[in-house]
Amino acid sequence: MTSFYISYTVLGFIFYCVFYFRRNGDSDFSYPVSLVWVCYLLLRVLPFFFLQENRFNYLVLALMDLPVFLLLGFLLGRIYGARLKSYGQMHYLFTPFLSLCLGYGKALLLLCNLVLLFILLILIQELKNQKYSLFFFYPAWIILQAGAILLLYAVREQHQTFQQLISVDSIPMTLSLGLFLLGSALVLFILSCRYQTNLPEALLHKIPSDFVGSTAESGCVRDDFPQVHIRKQDIVHILLLTVLTFTLLSFRLGSHQAPASGCILSSEMGTDEITLTFEKSVSISRVYVFLGYESKRDFTFFSKANKTDAVTSSQETLTSPFAWNSVDIGQSLTELRLRSEEDEAQLLELILLDSDGHLVLPANAAQYPELFDEQALWPGTPTFYEQTMFDEVYHGRTAYEFLHGLPIYENTHPPLGKILISGGIALFGMNPFGWRIVNVLCGTLMIPFAYLWGLRLTGRRRFGLFSAILMMTGFQHFTLSRIATIDITVAVFLLAAFYFQYCFISTEKRRYLPLCGLALACALSTKWTGAYAALGIALVFFLWFFEKYLPLRKQAGIRKQVLQLTLICMVSFLVIPAVIYTLSYLPFTRVYPEQNLLQHVISNGQLMLRYHAHTVFEHPYASEWYDWILDRVPLLDSYTVLPDGRLSIVKTFLNPLIAWGGILALLFCILRWRYRRDRQARTLVLFYLSMLLPWLFIHRTVFIYQYFGAALILIFCITYGISRLKRHQTRVLVLTGALSLALFALFYPVLSGLPVSGTYVRQLAWLPRW
Repeated sequence: MTSFYISYTVLGFIFYCVFYFRRNGDSDFSYPVSLVWVCYLLLRVLPFFFLQENRFNYLVLALMDLPVFLLLGFLLGRIYGARLKSYGQMHYLFTPFLSLCLGYGKALLLLCNLVLLFILLILIQELKNQKYSLFFFYPAWIILQAGAILLLYAVREQHQTFQQLISVDSIPMTLSLGLFLLGSALVLFILSCRYQTNLPEALLHKIPSDFVGSTAESGCVRDDFPQVHIRKQDIVHILLLTVLTFTLLSFRLGSHQAPASGCILSSEMGTDEITLTFEKSVSISRVYVFLGYESKRDFTFFSKANKTDAVTSSQETLTSPFAWNSVDIGQSLTELRLRSEEDEAQLLELILLDSDGHLVLPANAAQYPELFDEQALWPGTPTFYEQTMFDEVYHGRTAYEFLHGLPIYENTHPPLGKILISGGIALFGMNPFGWRIVNVLCGTLMIPFAYLWGLRLTGRRRFGLFSAILMMTGFQHFTLSRIATIDITVAVFLLAAFYFQYCFISTEKRRYLPLCGLALACALSTKWTGAYAALGIALVFFLWFFEKYLPLRKQAGIRKQVLQLTLICMVSFLVIPAVIYTLSYLPFTRVYPEQNLLQHVISNGQLMLRYHAHTVFEHPYASEWYDWILDRVPLLDSYTVLPDGRLSIVKTFLNPLIAWGGILALLFCILRWRYRRDRQARTLVLFYLSMLLPWLFIHRTVFIYQYFGAALILIFCITYGISRLKRHQTRVLVLTGALSLALFALFYPVLSGLPVSGTYVRQLAWLPRW
């Protein structure tokens, strides 16, 4: 309930800020008295009914707060008039730090806040006497509130202390971010004073509604496509953002080492058993087996040579390749026998732990040197950092099989994505860093496309930066770039295809069509969801085609132009995809030479069609398309409880700003398309719908990462929506970017696997399924 109350308070604050920005330019507007009292009921009375803790303290403090609220209105009305009275009372009600002080039931915090309030009133009077525009200080006030909220949240909910700031063991991220925002508010306040010094009051009141950016960046504000040129400054921005993103994605990506030497247990060769002996009876609590490339291997553990005294109640199925698989023993033994129940099983390392969790080395370890030669690689408590997680057990393993010509396990998606992953394994070895680094490169490559599309969409450089920042702070973008699955691979190709198609319809330069076809071919060769994007691209193209050529159909030379364009499209969208898709099956011919390349394409296509049409199974993190839109059901990729009680978690879900704010921006684009015939808005809407609507008719087990292709378009809907604001554009742009960065920093531990306390994780559960 604490998280709900905080969210309720903060969302109310955000709503009020947006409303305030929209109304500030209207000098005759004032809040009706009825509205002020309705807000009082919502923000002071209603919370009493859904708070489960500190209700009595809240009631006492709320009764103390009421006279202050009335006194504030009286003073403001007498000194400044009715208009500023209503403004001041609404600001007082919607101040989130004050509301949280009431919610926590802390009288001292409330008293301190009230003292600061009246100091602020004196400061406001002085600023107005000096002819300053109070509106210029509003961003500083917002950042100040955000910093105060984070400080209170860090101290009260996460039990962080200021002493931890100088600790090398753990960094109190929320506390640090709160202090950073407080410092930023102070700097912004000083800058606001500095840059208003020589401006007359009349001009200052005009700036919020008229100021939309510098003339150097002002672009086209028509409904048509703006024409832009890539300049040296854009290249510098792209390089800096790309390097920053690569560094962020690579930090704690995964271990550079993993067990590599091992042995193969084979019943056909009579080597299906391992016997480990000990000099005396040893209490073995658990055995960890680091499997090779094969998964779901069945083993039986015995304590005697007659093979009848099993130390486990049943056969143990070890499921994860290139991971530490745990088997509970809990017995004192002088001998331990391990027998494979499969035709073949590859073991890369064995770890035996006693009852105290210490390593135990068998007396005859020298007989199995490959199984005990890399004991130093045992991490103590395995996390995502040292082993495979989620679908890496399929895609990472199959990439290894491609590289070594082994039988292919994962064949339910086209091969290109796994071929690319195998490149990282070839360079860095079969370890977590090796099988993830290519996806880091794919995620990094999305940043230049985001910048360039934001620039072309608006004609202004700052919106290119904004789009890149939203991409960089996207939760799914970050998580999927750090896991060896094919979802980020197909995403970068989809983004490139959408971008090049937009470039074509906005510039009508035909060189973009082969680039679009090439990107689309790579997307299709990675995952069949590329076909959904093809539908959207085709629809956008044909709308452009008919709008351009139907009015000109009777002019001389049009048929020749249409024929040339048709030939280019056939090569770009038929020939190039067919060639690349077919060539992606070359690893299949190496392993299964009895079929030629084309036969593999057809037979595997039939298998994939059957699989995706009928695969339905229960999964705790399965979700539907309507769950994706609401960002309701995350996917848990990795979950580890560390010995000190902290949690290492990796989750896949959306940045709430992009998920929820993106839907509002999408609705704005739909309205622009409907009422303004805006072709840019139409293009974004059609791209988004092409990636979402097919999932309405697919009834199999799916997860939130399937929404990533559509969620990418929401970033550009947000960018485009803000670019169309006629007032306060810069402030909304900065606040939105800062909020996205703040959310990313707040949720970074559960996106990256950074160990944090369970309390921290629980406080991030804003929705029931989070």
